[in-house]
This record gives sequence, structure tokens and C-alpha cells, in this order.
Amino acid sequence: MMRFQREAEISSSSGIPQTALKALLVFLCLPSVGSQVVTVDTLDSPNLDTPKLEMVYGTAYKDEHRREVLYKERHSTVYDQIGRPMKSIIEYLRPDSPCEEIFANMKSDFTRGHNISVYMFHHIPLRWKEGVDFEDGRFVMFQEENDVLQTKELPPKAALFAGQGWHYHILERLDELAHATKTQKIHLAFPAHLAAYPFALKREWKRGDLVRFSMSFDSWLVSYFAPKIYLTYDVRKRHLLSFTGPSHVYDENGKLQNVHITYHGH
Repeated sequence: MMRFQREAEISSSSGIPQTALKALLVFLCLPSVGSQVVTVDTLDSPNLDTPKLEMVYGTAYKDEHRREVLYKERHSTVYDQIGRPMKSIIEYLRPDSPCEEIFANMKSDFTRGHNISVYMFHHIPLRWKEGVDFEDGRFVMFQEENDVLQTKELPPKAALFAGQGWHYHILERLDELAHATKTQKIHLAFPAHLAAYPFALKREWKRGDLVRFSMSFDSWLVSYFAPKIYLTYDVRKRHLLSFTGPSHVYDENGKLQNVHITYHGH
């Protein structure tokens, strides 16, 4: 399995110039000094082939009242010359750490497609890993706890998304979905359960440039008990502004937690 063991392995077939990749990795080691979008200059690609590095920051609160910060996020995404995501790293930071201690990360590779990204989420204190790999021409879900690995082939389903695939699906069709009146059926992969479940994507409201969607289990019985996911986008700027719902970042006791995340720095 790829499993993102070395950054060189992650990018060997990505098409990102090595100098640009090194610049990205160096940048990710620097402390956050504010929101910015950086164009990575390279010696071998000084033209439109130059990839672009975008930094986005998120703050995860316990609820929408924003009284208690649970953790922070730092998103670093490399886009190609026409704006398609190629690689991304999300770092999860402890809110009370003066040195921005990273307790988890998620590394994604979109070069095999945006709907199903090859990725790995690693929660360091819990010794937990989960994600999707690509082996022998097939996508495989995996989870690993305390070095015990379990895998299962991703089942072929219509409108199937893994990792951040659902987000890029919405972005690519944001104008259409912002005016949609019908619920769209999709499937989301959950490597933590080695399964893919049917979900309903629904537009809740649109107010000016803002639109809110909900994602819930496509079963009235399950959706009655399970929490929904709410997503707010800026249609004109094409940015995700907030996420409300269950987080894949478990708390320090390994329990599921609901969060309200706000994003800035696009």
C-alpha cells in the first residue's frame, strides 16, 4: 500500500515539479502567520504550468455558539494550472498549544480522480489510521488501530465519494446545486466502518450569495437518530464557509464528537 510513507512517494507520479513540492513542504513547516494564497515559483515551470498553493484555516467549535474551541485546522492544497486539486494536507492543531502542536493529519492525492481521493487520516495519540488506497487497479478502504490493519475493497456504487470528494463534487456543481429543488442521492465511503452508505444531499436555503446544504442518511429511520451534516458555501467566491455535524476527528477518549467549523483565508 502507498500509505503516504514518504512525501517523495506521494508525489512521484503527480506531475508537480519537484522544486514546487519542496517549496510546499518547507512552507508547511513554517508557523502560521495569517491567511494567504501563495503561487509557488519554480525554476523549471515559470509559466502556466506552475501549480498554486492555497492555505485555508478552520476553527472547530463545540457548537454554533462558538464558546469552546475543540481544535484548529490548517489546510494546504496544491492546484494545477487550471484550478484542479492535486494534493492536500490538513493538519489538526491543539487549540491550547502555543506552538500549534499537530495531533492529527490527513494527506490526500487527487491525481486518480476527485470523487474518490487516495488519502490517509492519522490520529496520532489514538494510534488510529484510516483512508482509501489504490492497489492493483482498485480502490481499497483501510483502517489501522494499534498497528492492526483491516482492509476492504470499495464497492462500486453510483455517485460514490471518499475523502474530500463530496466537497469537490459540490464545488464543481455549485451554481446548479444552489438552485436545485430535488434531493440528490450520493454514497459516502466510511473507512472507519469499512463500508459505504447512501446519503441524501439537499439544498436547505439560499440567501444572496450564501447557500446551505444538508447531508443525511438516505433512510428516514436512520436519519431520525443520526446527526445531519450542514454545509454553508459562498456561491460567488466558491468557498466553503462552515461545516456543522459529526467530525471524523474523535475526542481524546476516542468518542465521536459533533463540531461547528468556520473557515477563512481562501
